[in-house]
Amino acid sequence: MALAALLCALPAAELAGLRAAVVGAGPSGLLLAHRLLLAGASVHLLEERASVAGVAGRAYALGLGLRGRTALRSVDESLWRAVAAAGFASDRFTLHLPWGPLALRSPSAAAEPSVLVYQSELCAALLHALHAAHDASGRLQVEFGARVASVDARAGLLTREGRREPAAFDLIAGCDGVRSAVRASIGAQCAAFEAEVRTLPGRLKVVRLPAMPPPLAADAVHLLPGRAGLAAFVEPTASGACVLFSWRGEGAEPDPAAITEPDAARAFLAAAFPLIAASLDRRDVGEQFVSQRPSAAQTVRCNTYHFGRAVLVGDAAHSTGGASGQGCNSALQDAAALADLLVASGGEVAAALERYSYERLPEGHALLDLSVGPPQGAGPLRRLVFGLSAVTETVRFSLGVGDPPLQTQLTTSLTPFAEIRRKRDAAFGAFPTDEEFKAMVRRAIGA
Repeated sequence: MALAALLCALPAAELAGLRAAVVGAGPSGLLLAHRLLLAGASVHLLEERASVAGVAGRAYALGLGLRGRTALRSVDESLWRAVAAAGFASDRFTLHLPWGPLALRSPSAAAEPSVLVYQSELCAALLHALHAAHDASGRLQVEFGARVASVDARAGLLTREGRREPAAFDLIAGCDGVRSAVRASIGAQCAAFEAEVRTLPGRLKVVRLPAMPPPLAADAVHLLPGRAGLAAFVEPTASGACVLFSWRGEGAEPDPAAITEPDAARAFLAAAFPLIAASLDRRDVGEQFVSQRPSAAQTVRCNTYHFGRAVLVGDAAHSTGGASGQGCNSALQDAAALADLLVASGGEVAAALERYSYERLPEGHALLDLSVGPPQGAGPLRRLVFGLSAVTETVRFSLGVGDPPLQTQLTTSLTPFAEIRRKRDAAFGAFPTDEEFKAMVRRAIGA
């Protein structure tokens, strides 16, 4: 982290004197802390967990594509290298259909591979680099086990659980995920603020393997439809492989969540996925499966990403529930964009946050649309158009014609999500204009 250490030692920068609270030590919170400190701000990083390790057994590997990689490189190249070293590089994605495998992404000299990395290892790399670069500055304070009770967004006051007196900040960044305490405080203080939180259908469990199942290409991500309504998303990792199992949820027959015996679980999974049965028919796989409660993914859609001195970043603002694999990438983009705007404004927080909402709100809405597809209210015709367009794009691109498939565009390009979404109005309906999004923000904050 030579460049970061050098920059941190320089005298006053663009954000000298700015006091920032970053709530949440996930990827976006850690990147935002890096960027603010590089610009001269003081950062108090608060995380309610005891460490960045999280619940390792339930975490699946994140895919960092061009968007996330570019955001991390906004600090310096060595930060990206540290993150990449903790993961596994892959530029292949294969969908296994009844008639054979279909390559949705193949190696390209024009594109760097994605890096698959567990969130705990990503955060550990970011946190280590943060301490190495900025501990000596005296402007970084990191606290774990620090739960936020409330935020006064107008006054910039943050109160922690167990403490009477609030702390004052110029900026309070809510990088605290789907169940954001910062977002809840904004909702309590801003009458026109809207945050739509929905639970996606289906349930999830994660199993880690010591190696990729032998029938599968060891350097590719694989999606396998299984029996009994199951699907398996298999990712190579630096330490082996990660399998994310999903099913319809409550009412599924048979119900994987009802299995309580390890031997029954391993037999069930092996029967559901015969292609990789040998890797699943193991006692440790069954033990991992039954030891977890099923997870349910949630989406978040807001009508502004800021109010007063508070701002929402990543899943706190626009969770996709993991449906597209771009949640972490877009969260890192949020952090980099927010830092850029604060620097460009010379630390004028109000102006920077307003521009942040204007720029990032369309991106968050667009990514959610692209991740979950047209809503049920859109009608069967539009949902059919969306499904057919995905197949058509894949086939045409494999023949060297047209744009890459949607997932490839999301992963390997910097094309704004809003631009990609607007090209799909036939499936979704009209996407709001930039001016309409600005009006949405102004109504929400009472401007």
